[in-house]
Amino acid sequence: MFTCQCLEEVEPGFYREDKRTARKSHTCCECGITITPGQRYVSIAGKGDGKFWSDSMCEICMKIVKEMFPCGYFVGYVWENVHEANCDAEYCLCPEVE
Repeated sequence: MFTCQCLEEVEPGFYREDKRTARKSHTCCECGITITPGQRYVSIAGKGDGKFWSDSMCEICMKIVKEMFPCGYFVGYVWENVHEANCDAEYCLCPEVE
């Protein structure tokens, strides 16, 4: 099991999650799947290092984030962290990790 690394040194100015139903296509910022109109997803937004950002995350990736990273995570690196902590190269089912 992955051990959560708290992000004490990188606190965003704000962070927001909103569950939504897609009206247009989005791409999950974690696994890269297309979120199609009618599907539920999580809209995430925040401010860190003086910059505003926003993205979309599929419900499956958000469930993984909530379970494995309860004290924080870097958006866009969830599968890389899951892969490094849990996968044997022969049997890895993670989306392609660079």
